Amino acid sequence: MPCNGPDGCVLRDGKAICDARQAQAGDFCSVSDKDKKDACSMDGTKLLTCTDNKWTAAYDCTGPDKCKVEGDKGICDQSIASVDAPCIGEARACSTDGTKALDCKDGKFVVAFECGGVNKCQMKGNERHCDQSNASVDAPCIGEARACSTDGTKALDCKDGKFVVAFECRGANKCQIKENNRYCDQTLGNVDEACLSEEGYACSVDGTKLLKCTGGKYVVDEDCASASATCVLQDGGAGCKSPS
Repeated sequence: MPCNGPDGCVLRDGKAICDARQAQAGDFCSVSDKDKKDACSMDGTKLLTCTDNKWTAAYDCTGPDKCKVEGDKGICDQSIASVDAPCIGEARACSTDGTKALDCKDGKFVVAFECGGVNKCQMKGNERHCDQSNASVDAPCIGEARACSTDGTKALDCKDGKFVVAFECRGANKCQIKENNRYCDQTLGNVDEACLSEEGYACSVDGTKLLKCTGGKYVVDEDCASASATCVLQDGGAGCKSPS
């Protein structure tokens, strides 16, 4: 049996002691069921088990601490992993590209949440942080998360574990996240759409109406088209303007 561990093969009290804490998949191993031991691959990226007298890769250890053996037990850092990779217990991880938060389900990593914000998915100690400030409608979400849609046209709220549309952000500045605060440009809107700024004004998307936010919805405040005028945005507000 290859003795690739850091101590190699040494003689102690007339007995040869083989350090097999490191090995290559496919190498011969001789470990009884009563004396079960683990090993790590030579590059530390895999946890190996002795199966049918051969070292076999059991888990990918692609987290920063990789694989290490303490005593006879292998410790595998799976804090960074791939979808469908075999996993241990209730492990939680970030995907290798940082865009997904993964949970171990039935022995394989599955996507728990998309982390589309600029900070993506990060492991800090034993805590996982998933930036969901940019997301898709109906995507799974955590707690009371608030987000902008990936195209910036919608403000999303987390309701019953899924992102739903809270507001349309039809203005030029769309939806933005700045310093943990969400901003939704509603200077353009449609009648009966949900609005944020009570008593605030906007133009209809087609420019024919001046809208006012009343009771959380846009209503027609003035029909610009009936006066041969157009609704325009001006000085942070909106109003009907007749052609010169």
